[in-house]
Amino acid sequence: FGAGPLAGLEAGLFHARYPEVFVAAGDMPFLSPGLVSEALRRLRSSGACAAVPRVGGRWEPLCAAYSREALDHASRALDEGVRAVRDLVEALPVVAELTAEDLRRFGDPELLLMNVNSPEDLARAREAAGGE
Repeated sequence: FGAGPLAGLEAGLFHARYPEVFVAAGDMPFLSPGLVSEALRRLRSSGACAAVPRVGGRWEPLCAAYSREALDHASRALDEGVRAVRDLVEALPVVAELTAEDLRRFGDPELLLMNVNSPEDLARAREAAGGE
């Protein structure tokens, strides 16, 4: 307990039935199927351990595709006390980066990667969704 999303990623990779998985935070209301498909395609075609959006210099590791090859890296990171998924991404040997330009094909990158963590975020999400 208390190991956060990295422990969830490790468990998901361990139990995955397929060689690739897509991971998304549960508070991303504007995530698009096109972005999911592109991340998985990029992962497969690159031979990387992960395909992760990087916008404004920041990795978005909870909206990314991971190969089961990342499992050993995640387990090792947890054993070493790492809890941030971004730190795992930085330590992976090969990461396919999805840029803001890549994301624009599927919508506004800021909306696609938006997390709703506060009442203010929820108000912005409702406004972006047309007030619903």
